Amino acid sequence: MPAKQKLTVYVPDGIHEEMKAEADRQDRSVSWLVEHCWKMARNRMQSYPGVSELVEDVAADHT
Repeated sequence: MPAKQKLTVYVPDGIHEEMKAEADRQDRSVSWLVEHCWKMARNRMQSYPGVSELVEDVAADHT
């Protein structure tokens, strides 16, 4: 079994309540839900530009 690490993530109360309700509905933990959501969304998230790329685009527009 892979090593586990503790992580604190801050989310608005409404999102936390939705996550908890969905985890309860699936009879899973919120940690399980977040892990599987990340695995599903990882490729899409990696396609978003990083902040440094956005800064470079803005700088190029102003030269």
